[in-house]
Amino acid sequence: MKELSMKKKRVILVIYLLLVIGVLVGLIMSLPEEPKEVVIKGNNDEVIEMDSAIDTPETVAGKFFSVIYEYDTSERMFYEGAETYMTKEAYEQLVPMPSEEVMDDGYFHMQSSLENYLIYKREISETEVELVAEIHFSVSGSGDYTQRQLVKLCMQLENKQWIITECSVLDTEGD
Repeated sequence: MKELSMKKKRVILVIYLLLVIGVLVGLIMSLPEEPKEVVIKGNNDEVIEMDSAIDTPETVAGKFFSVIYEYDTSERMFYEGAETYMTKEAYEQLVPMPSEEVMDDGYFHMQSSLENYLIYKREISETEVELVAEIHFSVSGSGDYTQRQLVKLCMQLENKQWIITECSVLDTEGD
């Protein structure tokens, strides 16, 4: 009888150890992973190594929208700061030509606030994307109103960063 109870104790001990090991393995497997590097083949099979911490095109677009739709003209114009996310050519297309109205001291004060946006993405290649965003924002200055704009952004991967190469307003509707 004593032998049988020793065998039962050993079986129970083995089962217990297996359960503890299973729980520990489960805990280890659920730990967050370290950022991994992603390799993308660009034109001419050139290999581009990317850190997983690089902003996605959608993240870059969101930061860009925050700059151009969140402003107060007493502090800065809507386009100031957008150059961070754009090529020089794209930025020059965004910035309005100076006019007498802008240059005049009597230029009116405007504020804009980004309410929300929805992005649709189309991958053209591993290093090029096209985004169309539906953006809702409010503007005050010459009256308070809400606007809805459809904006198209073309982006490409340059020096491990997504950068806007083209920005076009496709449609604008106001309340």
